[in-house]
Amino acid sequence: MEKKILFVDDERPILKILEALFRAGGFVPRCVVDAEEALVVLKDENIKVCFVDIHMPVMNGLELCRRIKEVHPDAQVYALSAFPGLMNDAEYKNSGFNGYLRKPFNIDQLMDVGRVAFESISNRAGA
Repeated sequence: MEKKILFVDDERPILKILEALFRAGGFVPRCVVDAEEALVVLKDENIKVCFVDIHMPVMNGLELCRRIKEVHPDAQVYALSAFPGLMNDAEYKNSGFNGYLRKPFNIDQLMDVGRVAFESISNRAGA
């Protein structure tokens, strides 16, 4: 299985770093700066793991997660936020996210989450 990951964040420097690090880590990263572009990519490509910034202009990460899950209910979607007190773990889960990572994040932790997400998808496919 090709390990395609979608990163959605309105901060281009973060996306450039994530793209380089995840590519070097054996993933196939797709990086976009807004939710609308993310929805176009997801329509055209089979991407099952997404990391989504919560605070973005036009459409926030909560709405994007909801829309992703409507089209790809089996997608693994993780919230990225610099605002730790915004919501608690249960609220993220109830919003459809599979998990939450706080910015600034530890890149090793982020990569581990990506690996575990693909293992989960692979295990479900094999079940």
